[in-house]
Amino acid sequence: MQQPWGTDPELRDHLVAQFLEWAEHRHTPVEHVQDAIMALDWSSLGPTNGYFRWTVRDVDRFLLEYLPDRLGLPETVCANGSLTLHPLLEFLARYGMLSTDSDLPDEMGDRCEEVWEAAEHRVSYDVRAKALFQHVRGDQALTFGELVSRVRTMPVDEVAKALDGIDERAVGPLRLPNEREQWFAAERAPVFVWFAQLRQACGEDGLELVDKALPDEIALTLGVDPAELPRVLAWALAAGAVRRLKGRLVQVAAWRKVEKHSVNLIRKVFAAHPKLPGRSLVQLSIELVKAAVARRSLDLREVPVPGEVVDFLMDCGLMFALGREARLTACGMPILVEVAEENGLPVRVLPHALWSTVNELIDAIPAAGDEWADDVREWSMEQTDRHNARELISRVATPDRPTVEVMTAIQACGDVFGEKRTVPPVRLLLGGPHDGPALLWLLRHKALDGGDVPAVRIADAHVAELTGLLDAGNVARMLDAVAEHGDTAQTIEFLNLVWRSDQPRTCEVLLVIAEHYGDETVAAHAQKLAERHRGWHTRG
Repeated sequence: MQQPWGTDPELRDHLVAQFLEWAEHRHTPVEHVQDAIMALDWSSLGPTNGYFRWTVRDVDRFLLEYLPDRLGLPETVCANGSLTLHPLLEFLARYGMLSTDSDLPDEMGDRCEEVWEAAEHRVSYDVRAKALFQHVRGDQALTFGELVSRVRTMPVDEVAKALDGIDERAVGPLRLPNEREQWFAAERAPVFVWFAQLRQACGEDGLELVDKALPDEIALTLGVDPAELPRVLAWALAAGAVRRLKGRLVQVAAWRKVEKHSVNLIRKVFAAHPKLPGRSLVQLSIELVKAAVARRSLDLREVPVPGEVVDFLMDCGLMFALGREARLTACGMPILVEVAEENGLPVRVLPHALWSTVNELIDAIPAAGDEWADDVREWSMEQTDRHNARELISRVATPDRPTVEVMTAIQACGDVFGEKRTVPPVRLLLGGPHDGPALLWLLRHKALDGGDVPAVRIADAHVAELTGLLDAGNVARMLDAVAEHGDTAQTIEFLNLVWRSDQPRTCEVLLVIAEHYGDETVAAHAQKLAERHRGWHTRG
Protein backbone atom coordinates (compact mmCIF):
# COMPACT_ATOMS: atom_id res chain seq x y z
CA MET A 1 0.00 0.00 0.00
CA GLN A 2 1.15 3.54 -0.67
CA GLN A 3 2.32 5.77 2.15
CA PRO A 4 -0.33 8.28 3.31
CA TRP A 5 -0.11 11.75 1.90
CA GLY A 6 0.32 13.16 5.38
CA THR A 7 -0.84 16.65 4.40
CA ASP A 8 -3.27 18.71 6.45
CA PRO A 9 -6.84 17.47 5.65
CA GLU A 10 -7.97 21.08 5.22
CA LEU A 11 -5.41 21.59 2.48
CA ARG A 12 -6.49 18.30 0.87
CA ASP A 13 -10.16 19.33 0.99
CA HIS A 14 -9.24 22.67 -0.57
CA LEU A 15 -7.42 20.81 -3.34
CA VAL A 16 -10.45 18.59 -3.89
CA ALA A 17 -12.69 21.66 -4.13
CA GLN A 18 -10.37 23.13 -6.78
CA PHE A 19 -10.47 19.82 -8.66
CA LEU A 20 -14.29 19.72 -8.63
CA GLU A 21 -14.45 23.30 -9.92
CA TRP A 22 -11.95 22.47 -12.68
CA ALA A 23 -13.90 19.30 -13.63
CA GLU A 24 -17.21 21.17 -13.77
CA HIS A 25 -15.64 23.86 -15.94
CA ARG A 26 -14.58 21.08 -18.35
CA HIS A 27 -18.10 19.63 -18.28
CA THR A 28 -16.88 16.38 -16.69
CA PRO A 29 -18.74 16.35 -13.36
CA VAL A 30 -17.38 13.98 -10.70
CA GLU A 31 -19.91 11.39 -9.54
CA HIS A 32 -18.07 10.00 -6.50
CA VAL A 33 -16.13 12.79 -4.77
CA GLN A 34 -15.02 10.37 -2.07
CA ASP A 35 -12.92 8.54 -4.68
CA ALA A 36 -10.87 11.70 -5.23
CA ILE A 37 -10.39 12.17 -1.48
CA MET A 38 -9.25 8.56 -1.03
CA ALA A 39 -6.93 8.80 -4.04
CA LEU A 40 -5.17 11.84 -2.58
CA ASP A 41 -4.92 10.28 0.87
CA TRP A 42 -3.52 7.09 -0.64
CA SER A 43 -1.03 8.84 -2.94
CA SER A 44 2.66 8.68 -2.19
CA LEU A 45 4.87 11.74 -2.20
CA GLY A 46 7.43 12.44 -4.84
CA PRO A 47 11.07 13.37 -4.21
CA THR A 48 9.87 16.75 -2.95
CA ASN A 49 6.95 17.12 -0.55
CA GLY A 50 3.87 18.53 -2.18
CA TYR A 51 4.27 16.56 -5.41
CA PHE A 52 2.23 13.40 -5.93
CA ARG A 53 3.80 10.30 -7.43
CA TRP A 54 1.54 8.13 -9.61
CA THR A 55 2.37 5.30 -12.01
CA VAL A 56 0.35 2.96 -14.21
CA ARG A 57 0.95 0.25 -11.61
CA ASP A 58 -0.46 2.58 -8.93
CA VAL A 59 -3.63 3.01 -10.98
CA ASP A 60 -4.19 -0.74 -10.88
CA ARG A 61 -3.37 -1.00 -7.19
CA PHE A 62 -5.72 1.83 -6.26
CA LEU A 63 -8.67 0.74 -8.40
CA LEU A 64 -8.36 -3.04 -8.13
CA GLU A 65 -6.90 -3.50 -4.63
CA TYR A 66 -7.31 -0.48 -2.38
CA LEU A 67 -10.85 0.59 -3.30
CA PRO A 68 -12.36 -2.94 -3.16
CA ASP A 69 -10.76 -3.48 0.25
CA ARG A 70 -11.81 -0.07 1.56
CA LEU A 71 -15.37 -0.13 0.20
CA GLY A 72 -16.07 -3.85 0.61
CA LEU A 73 -17.19 -4.10 -3.02
CA PRO A 74 -16.08 -6.34 -5.93
CA GLU A 75 -13.31 -5.12 -8.23
CA THR A 76 -15.81 -5.00 -11.10
CA VAL A 77 -17.82 -2.37 -9.22
CA CYS A 78 -14.86 -0.37 -7.90
CA ALA A 79 -13.45 -0.02 -11.41
CA ASN A 80 -15.73 2.96 -11.90
CA GLY A 81 -13.35 4.83 -9.62
CA SER A 82 -11.39 5.29 -12.84
CA LEU A 83 -14.06 7.82 -13.93
CA THR A 84 -12.86 10.04 -11.08
CA LEU A 85 -9.18 9.08 -11.02
CA HIS A 86 -8.61 9.85 -14.71
CA PRO A 87 -9.61 13.55 -14.53
CA LEU A 88 -7.93 13.87 -11.10
CA LEU A 89 -4.59 12.80 -12.58
CA GLU A 90 -5.11 15.21 -15.49
CA PHE A 91 -5.80 17.97 -12.97
CA LEU A 92 -2.65 17.21 -10.95
CA ALA A 93 -0.56 17.14 -14.14
CA ARG A 94 -2.13 20.34 -15.46
CA TYR A 95 -1.11 22.29 -12.35
CA GLY A 96 2.33 20.70 -11.96
CA MET A 97 1.51 18.59 -8.91
CA LEU A 98 2.84 15.26 -10.25
CA SER A 99 6.39 14.34 -9.33
CA THR A 100 9.06 13.98 -11.99
CA ASP A 101 9.23 10.21 -11.45
CA SER A 102 5.51 9.74 -12.21
CA ASP A 103 4.39 8.08 -15.41
CA LEU A 104 3.04 10.17 -18.26
CA PRO A 105 -0.54 11.40 -17.66
CA ASP A 106 -1.70 10.00 -21.02
CA GLU A 107 -0.41 6.53 -20.13
CA MET A 108 -2.20 6.59 -16.77
CA GLY A 109 -5.35 7.93 -18.39
CA ASP A 110 -5.29 5.13 -20.94
CA ARG A 111 -4.93 2.61 -18.11
CA CYS A 112 -7.94 4.09 -16.30
CA GLU A 113 -10.02 3.63 -19.44
CA GLU A 114 -8.75 0.07 -19.87
CA VAL A 115 -9.69 -0.86 -16.29
CA TRP A 116 -13.22 0.48 -16.80
CA GLU A 117 -13.58 -1.25 -20.17
CA ALA A 118 -12.27 -4.54 -18.75
CA ALA A 119 -14.77 -4.35 -15.87
CA GLU A 120 -17.64 -4.12 -18.35
CA HIS A 121 -16.35 -7.19 -20.14
CA ARG A 122 -15.90 -9.10 -16.88
CA VAL A 123 -19.30 -8.36 -15.40
CA SER A 124 -20.81 -11.62 -16.66
CA TYR A 125 -18.03 -13.56 -14.86
CA ASP A 126 -18.11 -11.92 -11.42
CA VAL A 127 -20.64 -13.73 -9.19
CA ARG A 128 -20.48 -11.09 -6.44
CA ALA A 129 -21.02 -8.22 -8.86
CA LYS A 130 -23.87 -10.08 -10.55
CA ALA A 131 -25.55 -10.65 -7.18
CA LEU A 132 -25.39 -6.93 -6.40
CA PHE A 133 -26.60 -5.95 -9.86
CA GLN A 134 -29.53 -8.31 -9.56
CA HIS A 135 -30.33 -6.75 -6.18
CA VAL A 136 -30.54 -3.20 -7.56
CA ARG A 137 -31.89 -3.95 -11.04
CA GLY A 138 -35.40 -5.11 -10.23
CA ASP A 139 -37.40 -5.26 -13.46
CA GLN A 140 -35.59 -2.34 -15.09
CA ALA A 141 -33.27 -2.51 -18.07
CA LEU A 142 -30.19 -0.59 -16.90
CA THR A 143 -26.79 -0.04 -18.47
CA PHE A 144 -23.62 -1.31 -16.84
CA GLY A 145 -22.71 2.20 -15.69
CA GLU A 146 -26.17 2.75 -14.17
CA LEU A 147 -25.98 -0.56 -12.31
CA VAL A 148 -22.56 0.29 -10.91
CA SER A 149 -23.73 3.72 -9.78
CA ARG A 150 -26.68 2.20 -7.94
CA VAL A 151 -24.47 -0.34 -6.21
CA ARG A 152 -21.99 2.36 -5.17
CA THR A 153 -24.78 4.20 -3.33
CA MET A 154 -26.03 1.11 -1.45
CA PRO A 155 -25.65 1.18 2.36
CA VAL A 156 -22.87 -1.01 3.70
CA ASP A 157 -25.23 -3.31 5.60
CA GLU A 158 -27.37 -3.79 2.48
CA VAL A 159 -24.29 -4.76 0.46
CA ALA A 160 -23.27 -7.26 3.14
CA LYS A 161 -26.75 -8.76 3.16
CA ALA A 162 -26.85 -9.13 -0.63
CA LEU A 163 -23.44 -10.83 -0.63
CA ASP A 164 -24.09 -13.00 2.41
CA GLY A 165 -23.09 -16.57 1.62
CA ILE A 166 -22.63 -15.93 -2.10
CA ASP A 167 -19.07 -17.32 -2.09
CA GLU A 168 -20.13 -20.48 -0.25
CA ARG A 169 -23.06 -21.12 -2.58
CA ALA A 170 -21.10 -20.48 -5.77
CA VAL A 171 -19.60 -23.34 -7.77
CA GLY A 172 -16.61 -23.18 -10.06
CA PRO A 173 -14.41 -22.00 -11.54
CA LEU A 174 -15.76 -23.12 -14.89
CA ARG A 175 -13.95 -22.52 -18.14
CA LEU A 176 -16.37 -21.76 -20.97
CA PRO A 177 -15.60 -22.91 -24.52
CA ASN A 178 -14.46 -20.16 -26.86
CA GLU A 179 -16.78 -18.63 -29.45
CA ARG A 180 -15.52 -20.82 -32.28
CA GLU A 181 -16.24 -23.99 -30.24
CA GLN A 182 -19.71 -22.70 -29.35
CA TRP A 183 -20.56 -21.93 -33.00
CA PHE A 184 -19.26 -25.29 -34.14
CA ALA A 185 -21.47 -27.11 -31.62
CA ALA A 186 -24.53 -24.96 -32.32
CA GLU A 187 -24.42 -25.62 -36.06
CA ARG A 188 -24.61 -29.35 -35.36
CA ALA A 189 -27.64 -29.12 -33.09
CA PRO A 190 -30.62 -31.13 -34.42
CA VAL A 191 -32.91 -28.07 -34.35
CA PHE A 192 -30.44 -26.03 -36.39
CA VAL A 193 -30.55 -28.73 -39.06
CA TRP A 194 -34.33 -29.24 -38.85
CA PHE A 195 -35.17 -25.56 -39.23
CA ALA A 196 -32.75 -25.14 -42.14
CA GLN A 197 -34.27 -28.14 -43.92
CA LEU A 198 -37.83 -27.03 -43.16
CA ARG A 199 -37.17 -23.55 -44.52
CA GLN A 200 -35.56 -25.04 -47.60
CA ALA A 201 -38.63 -27.26 -48.11
CA CYS A 202 -40.82 -24.16 -48.00
CA GLY A 203 -38.98 -22.65 -50.97
CA GLU A 204 -40.11 -19.35 -52.43
CA ASP A 205 -43.79 -20.30 -52.65
CA GLY A 206 -44.18 -21.96 -49.25
CA LEU A 207 -45.13 -25.51 -48.24
CA GLU A 208 -48.77 -26.52 -48.40
CA LEU A 209 -50.13 -27.68 -45.04
CA VAL A 210 -52.56 -30.57 -44.52
CA ASP A 211 -55.18 -29.58 -41.93
CA LYS A 212 -52.73 -26.99 -40.59
CA ALA A 213 -50.10 -29.72 -40.13
CA LEU A 214 -46.99 -30.75 -42.02
CA PRO A 215 -47.44 -33.47 -44.65
CA ASP A 216 -46.07 -36.85 -43.53
CA GLU A 217 -43.58 -37.02 -46.42
CA ILE A 218 -41.62 -34.09 -44.96
CA ALA A 219 -40.58 -36.38 -42.08
CA LEU A 220 -38.16 -38.15 -44.42
CA THR A 221 -36.57 -34.83 -45.36
CA LEU A 222 -36.14 -33.86 -41.72
CA GLY A 223 -35.02 -37.32 -40.64
CA VAL A 224 -37.61 -37.62 -37.89
CA ASP A 225 -40.52 -39.91 -37.10
CA PRO A 226 -43.83 -38.64 -38.56
CA ALA A 227 -45.22 -38.59 -35.03
CA GLU A 228 -42.62 -35.93 -34.21
CA LEU A 229 -43.77 -33.51 -36.94
CA PRO A 230 -46.34 -31.63 -34.79
CA ARG A 231 -43.65 -30.94 -32.18
CA VAL A 232 -41.10 -29.78 -34.77
CA LEU A 233 -43.67 -27.50 -36.41
CA ALA A 234 -44.79 -25.99 -33.10
CA TRP A 235 -41.19 -25.38 -32.18
CA ALA A 236 -40.29 -23.80 -35.53
CA LEU A 237 -43.31 -21.49 -35.30
CA ALA A 238 -42.51 -20.49 -31.71
CA ALA A 239 -38.87 -19.82 -32.58
CA GLY A 240 -39.87 -17.70 -35.58
CA ALA A 241 -38.15 -19.75 -38.28
CA VAL A 242 -41.38 -20.11 -40.28
CA ARG A 243 -44.98 -18.89 -40.16
CA ARG A 244 -48.38 -19.86 -41.51
CA LEU A 245 -49.83 -17.85 -44.40
CA LYS A 246 -53.09 -18.76 -46.15
CA GLY A 247 -52.82 -22.48 -45.55
CA ARG A 248 -49.15 -22.65 -46.38
CA LEU A 249 -45.93 -22.61 -44.37
CA VAL A 250 -43.55 -19.85 -45.45
CA GLN A 251 -40.10 -18.65 -44.44
CA VAL A 252 -39.61 -15.71 -42.07
CA ALA A 253 -37.12 -13.36 -43.68
CA ALA A 254 -35.82 -12.02 -40.34
CA TRP A 255 -34.64 -15.52 -39.44
CA ARG A 256 -31.66 -15.15 -41.80
CA LYS A 257 -30.14 -12.58 -39.46
CA VAL A 258 -30.38 -15.02 -36.55
CA GLU A 259 -29.17 -17.95 -38.63
CA LYS A 260 -25.83 -16.24 -39.24
CA HIS A 261 -25.16 -16.42 -35.50
CA SER A 262 -25.77 -20.05 -34.62
CA VAL A 263 -25.41 -19.65 -30.85
CA ASN A 264 -28.01 -16.86 -30.85
CA LEU A 265 -30.27 -19.18 -32.82
CA ILE A 266 -29.95 -21.87 -30.17
CA ARG A 267 -30.72 -19.30 -27.47
CA LYS A 268 -33.84 -18.24 -29.36
CA VAL A 269 -34.90 -21.84 -29.81
CA PHE A 270 -34.32 -22.64 -26.14
CA ALA A 271 -36.40 -19.64 -25.08
CA ALA A 272 -39.22 -20.82 -27.36
CA HIS A 273 -39.33 -24.36 -25.93
CA PRO A 274 -42.69 -26.14 -25.85
CA LYS A 275 -44.54 -26.70 -22.61
CA LEU A 276 -42.27 -28.72 -20.36
CA PRO A 277 -42.08 -29.35 -16.61
CA GLY A 278 -40.17 -26.19 -15.69
CA ARG A 279 -38.88 -27.52 -12.39
CA SER A 280 -37.46 -30.63 -14.04
CA LEU A 281 -35.75 -28.54 -16.73
CA VAL A 282 -34.13 -26.32 -14.11
CA GLN A 283 -33.10 -29.32 -12.00
CA LEU A 284 -31.42 -31.06 -14.92
CA SER A 285 -29.74 -27.82 -16.03
CA ILE A 286 -28.26 -27.25 -12.58
CA GLU A 287 -27.01 -30.82 -12.27
CA LEU A 288 -25.39 -30.64 -15.72
CA VAL A 289 -23.62 -27.40 -14.76
CA LYS A 290 -22.37 -28.93 -11.50
CA ALA A 291 -21.06 -31.92 -13.45
CA ALA A 292 -19.31 -29.58 -15.92
CA VAL A 293 -17.62 -27.75 -13.03
CA ALA A 294 -16.40 -31.10 -11.68
CA ARG A 295 -15.32 -32.08 -15.23
CA ARG A 296 -17.31 -35.30 -15.19
CA SER A 297 -20.35 -36.82 -16.87
CA LEU A 298 -23.78 -36.80 -15.26
CA ASP A 299 -25.51 -40.13 -14.69
CA LEU A 300 -29.08 -39.45 -15.80
CA ARG A 301 -30.29 -42.12 -13.39
CA GLU A 302 -29.32 -39.76 -10.56
CA VAL A 303 -31.68 -37.07 -11.85
CA PRO A 304 -35.26 -38.36 -12.11
CA VAL A 305 -36.61 -36.04 -14.80
CA PRO A 306 -39.09 -36.85 -17.59
CA GLY A 307 -37.63 -38.18 -20.81
CA GLU A 308 -39.15 -35.29 -22.75
CA VAL A 309 -36.92 -32.85 -20.86
CA VAL A 310 -33.83 -34.90 -21.76
CA ASP A 311 -34.96 -35.10 -25.39
CA PHE A 312 -35.55 -31.35 -25.46
CA LEU A 313 -32.01 -30.51 -24.33
CA MET A 314 -30.53 -33.00 -26.78
CA ASP A 315 -32.65 -31.68 -29.67
CA CYS A 316 -31.52 -28.14 -28.80
CA GLY A 317 -27.93 -29.30 -28.99
CA LEU A 318 -27.31 -28.24 -25.39
CA MET A 319 -26.53 -31.73 -24.15
CA PHE A 320 -25.33 -35.02 -25.58
CA ALA A 321 -25.58 -38.45 -24.00
CA LEU A 322 -23.93 -41.82 -24.45
CA GLY A 323 -26.17 -44.32 -22.74
CA ARG A 324 -27.01 -42.80 -19.37
CA GLU A 325 -23.92 -40.58 -19.25
CA ALA A 326 -24.68 -36.96 -20.22
CA ARG A 327 -22.53 -33.86 -20.70
CA LEU A 328 -23.08 -30.27 -21.75
CA THR A 329 -22.08 -29.32 -25.27
CA ALA A 330 -19.91 -26.31 -26.06
CA CYS A 331 -22.97 -24.17 -26.87
CA GLY A 332 -25.04 -25.65 -24.03
CA MET A 333 -22.61 -24.61 -21.33
CA PRO A 334 -23.10 -20.80 -21.45
CA ILE A 335 -26.87 -21.11 -21.94
CA LEU A 336 -27.49 -23.50 -19.05
CA VAL A 337 -25.09 -21.59 -16.79
CA GLU A 338 -27.49 -18.65 -17.18
CA VAL A 339 -30.42 -20.91 -16.29
CA ALA A 340 -28.58 -22.13 -13.18
CA GLU A 341 -27.75 -18.59 -12.06
CA GLU A 342 -31.30 -17.39 -12.60
CA ASN A 343 -32.43 -20.17 -10.28
CA GLY A 344 -30.09 -19.55 -7.38
CA LEU A 345 -26.80 -21.27 -8.29
CA PRO A 346 -24.00 -18.69 -8.69
CA VAL A 347 -21.35 -19.97 -11.09
CA ARG A 348 -17.79 -18.67 -11.16
CA VAL A 349 -17.01 -18.49 -14.85
CA LEU A 350 -13.43 -17.77 -15.79
CA PRO A 351 -13.13 -14.49 -17.70
CA HIS A 352 -11.28 -14.18 -20.95
CA ALA A 353 -7.59 -13.93 -20.12
CA LEU A 354 -7.32 -10.56 -21.85
CA TRP A 355 -9.72 -9.00 -19.33
CA SER A 356 -8.62 -10.92 -16.24
CA THR A 357 -7.28 -9.37 -13.08
CA VAL A 358 -4.30 -11.06 -11.43
CA ASN A 359 -6.54 -12.87 -8.94
CA GLU A 360 -8.89 -14.07 -11.67
CA LEU A 361 -5.95 -15.29 -13.73
CA ILE A 362 -4.65 -17.29 -10.77
CA ASP A 363 -8.10 -18.73 -10.07
CA ALA A 364 -8.03 -20.14 -13.60
CA ILE A 365 -5.09 -22.48 -12.92
CA PRO A 366 -7.13 -25.56 -11.85
CA ALA A 367 -9.44 -25.33 -14.85
CA ALA A 368 -6.78 -24.36 -17.38
CA GLY A 369 -4.00 -26.76 -16.31
CA ASP A 370 -1.11 -26.79 -18.76
CA GLU A 371 -3.00 -24.36 -21.01
CA TRP A 372 -2.59 -21.69 -18.34
CA ALA A 373 0.61 -20.54 -20.03
CA ASP A 374 -1.50 -19.49 -23.04
CA ASP A 375 -3.73 -17.45 -20.71
CA VAL A 376 -0.71 -15.79 -19.10
CA ARG A 377 0.76 -14.95 -22.51
CA GLU A 378 -2.48 -13.33 -23.66
CA TRP A 379 -2.93 -11.49 -20.36
CA SER A 380 0.63 -10.18 -20.38
CA MET A 381 0.16 -8.56 -23.78
CA GLU A 382 -1.99 -5.86 -22.14
CA GLN A 383 0.28 -5.39 -19.10
CA THR A 384 2.89 -2.65 -18.93
CA ASP A 385 4.62 -3.85 -15.74
CA ARG A 386 7.79 -5.84 -16.46
CA HIS A 387 7.55 -7.52 -13.03
CA ASN A 388 4.58 -9.69 -13.96
CA ALA A 389 6.46 -12.95 -13.29
CA ARG A 390 7.35 -11.80 -9.77
CA GLU A 391 3.78 -10.75 -9.06
CA LEU A 392 2.21 -13.95 -10.35
CA ILE A 393 4.62 -16.30 -8.58
CA SER A 394 4.44 -14.45 -5.27
CA ARG A 395 0.64 -14.51 -5.31
CA VAL A 396 0.38 -18.14 -6.37
CA ALA A 397 2.91 -19.53 -3.89
CA THR A 398 0.84 -19.14 -0.72
CA PRO A 399 1.24 -21.89 1.90
CA ASP A 400 -2.21 -23.36 1.23
CA ARG A 401 -1.80 -23.47 -2.57
CA PRO A 402 -1.73 -27.02 -4.02
CA THR A 403 1.74 -28.01 -5.19
CA VAL A 404 0.59 -28.82 -8.72
CA GLU A 405 -0.72 -25.26 -9.17
CA VAL A 406 2.60 -23.79 -8.06
CA MET A 407 4.38 -26.12 -10.49
CA THR A 408 2.07 -24.96 -13.30
CA ALA A 409 2.59 -21.30 -12.44
CA ILE A 410 6.40 -21.50 -12.30
CA GLN A 411 6.60 -23.39 -15.59
CA ALA A 412 4.17 -21.00 -17.32
CA CYS A 413 6.04 -17.91 -16.13
CA GLY A 414 9.30 -19.40 -17.36
CA ASP A 415 7.78 -20.12 -20.77
CA VAL A 416 6.13 -16.71 -21.13
CA PHE A 417 8.51 -14.27 -19.44
CA GLY A 418 11.78 -16.15 -19.88
CA GLU A 419 14.29 -17.47 -17.37
CA LYS A 420 15.91 -14.09 -16.70
CA ARG A 421 12.70 -12.67 -15.18
CA THR A 422 11.48 -15.91 -13.62
CA VAL A 423 14.58 -17.10 -11.77
CA PRO A 424 14.67 -14.28 -9.12
CA PRO A 425 11.09 -14.76 -7.83
CA VAL A 426 11.48 -18.55 -7.90
CA ARG A 427 14.64 -18.27 -5.79
CA LEU A 428 12.59 -16.50 -3.13
CA LEU A 429 10.49 -19.68 -2.71
CA LEU A 430 13.50 -21.76 -1.61
CA GLY A 431 13.20 -22.89 1.99
CA GLY A 432 9.46 -22.17 2.07
CA PRO A 433 6.38 -24.38 1.78
CA HIS A 434 6.98 -24.77 -1.97
CA ASP A 435 10.70 -25.39 -1.79
CA GLY A 436 10.39 -28.62 -3.84
CA PRO A 437 8.89 -27.23 -7.07
CA ALA A 438 11.13 -24.16 -6.89
CA LEU A 439 14.30 -26.21 -6.33
CA LEU A 440 13.60 -28.64 -9.17
CA TRP A 441 12.75 -25.86 -11.63
CA LEU A 442 15.95 -24.00 -10.82
CA LEU A 443 18.02 -27.17 -11.16
CA ARG A 444 16.41 -28.08 -14.50
CA HIS A 445 17.14 -24.59 -15.84
CA LYS A 446 20.74 -24.65 -14.50
CA ALA A 447 20.05 -21.70 -12.20
CA LEU A 448 21.43 -23.79 -9.31
CA ASP A 449 24.42 -26.13 -9.13
CA GLY A 450 23.16 -29.59 -8.21
CA GLY A 451 26.48 -30.34 -6.53
CA ASP A 452 25.74 -27.67 -3.92
CA VAL A 453 22.37 -29.20 -2.95
CA PRO A 454 22.25 -32.23 -0.59
CA ALA A 455 20.87 -35.35 -2.28
CA VAL A 456 18.26 -35.79 0.47
CA ARG A 457 16.84 -32.34 -0.26
CA ILE A 458 16.60 -33.15 -3.96
CA ALA A 459 14.87 -36.43 -3.09
CA ASP A 460 12.40 -34.56 -0.88
CA ALA A 461 11.71 -32.15 -3.75
CA HIS A 462 10.93 -35.01 -6.14
CA VAL A 463 8.56 -36.59 -3.61
CA ALA A 464 6.81 -33.23 -3.16
CA GLU A 465 6.40 -32.91 -6.93
CA LEU A 466 5.09 -36.47 -7.38
CA THR A 467 2.67 -36.25 -4.44
CA GLY A 468 1.43 -32.94 -5.81
CA LEU A 469 0.52 -34.62 -9.08
CA LEU A 470 -1.00 -37.53 -7.16
CA ASP A 471 -3.14 -35.20 -5.03
CA ALA A 472 -4.41 -33.55 -8.20
CA GLY A 473 -5.78 -36.95 -9.24
CA ASN A 474 -3.37 -37.18 -12.15
CA VAL A 475 -1.75 -40.60 -11.73
CA ALA A 476 -0.95 -40.78 -15.46
CA ARG A 477 0.92 -37.46 -15.32
CA MET A 478 2.81 -38.62 -12.24
CA LEU A 479 3.92 -41.76 -14.08
CA ASP A 480 4.96 -39.62 -17.05
CA ALA A 481 7.08 -37.49 -14.71
CA VAL A 482 8.84 -40.66 -13.59
CA ALA A 483 9.30 -41.91 -17.16
CA GLU A 484 10.90 -38.61 -18.21
CA HIS A 485 14.08 -39.64 -16.41
CA GLY A 486 15.02 -42.04 -19.22
CA ASP A 487 15.24 -45.74 -19.87
CA THR A 488 14.82 -48.55 -17.33
CA ALA A 489 18.29 -48.17 -15.80
CA GLN A 490 17.96 -44.38 -15.48
CA THR A 491 14.48 -44.67 -13.97
CA ILE A 492 15.71 -47.19 -11.39
CA GLU A 493 18.55 -44.79 -10.54
CA PHE A 494 15.93 -42.04 -10.05
CA LEU A 495 13.88 -44.28 -7.73
CA ASN A 496 17.00 -45.02 -5.72
CA LEU A 497 17.34 -41.26 -5.22
CA VAL A 498 13.66 -40.85 -4.27
CA TRP A 499 13.97 -43.70 -1.76
CA ARG A 500 16.45 -41.63 0.25
CA SER A 501 13.74 -39.11 1.15
CA ASP A 502 12.40 -39.26 4.67
CA GLN A 503 9.15 -37.60 3.63
CA PRO A 504 6.19 -39.56 5.12
CA ARG A 505 4.57 -40.02 1.68
CA THR A 506 7.62 -41.48 -0.02
CA CYS A 507 6.32 -45.03 0.47
CA GLU A 508 2.94 -44.05 -0.99
CA VAL A 509 4.60 -42.70 -4.14
CA LEU A 510 6.67 -45.86 -4.58
CA LEU A 511 3.60 -48.09 -4.15
CA VAL A 512 1.66 -46.16 -6.82
CA ILE A 513 4.60 -46.58 -9.21
CA ALA A 514 4.80 -50.28 -8.34
CA GLU A 515 1.10 -50.76 -9.12
CA HIS A 516 0.70 -48.68 -12.28
CA TYR A 517 4.07 -48.32 -14.01
CA GLY A 518 4.22 -50.04 -17.39
CA ASP A 519 7.80 -51.31 -17.12
CA GLU A 520 7.67 -54.47 -14.98
CA THR A 521 11.32 -54.16 -13.95
CA VAL A 522 10.79 -50.61 -12.70
CA ALA A 523 7.52 -51.58 -11.01
CA ALA A 524 9.16 -54.50 -9.19
CA HIS A 525 12.04 -52.30 -8.04
CA ALA A 526 9.60 -49.67 -6.78
CA GLN A 527 7.75 -52.38 -4.81
CA LYS A 528 11.05 -53.53 -3.22
CA LEU A 529 12.04 -49.97 -2.32
CA ALA A 530 8.59 -49.30 -0.83
CA GLU A 531 8.90 -52.33 1.45
CA ARG A 532 12.42 -51.29 2.49
CA HIS A 533 11.27 -47.73 3.13
CA ARG A 534 8.35 -48.97 5.25
CA GLY A 535 10.69 -51.21 7.24
CA TRP A 536 13.16 -48.35 7.60
CA HIS A 537 10.53 -46.10 9.18
CA THR A 538 9.08 -48.93 11.29
CA ARG A 539 12.46 -49.52 12.86
CA GLY A 540 12.73 -45.80 13.43
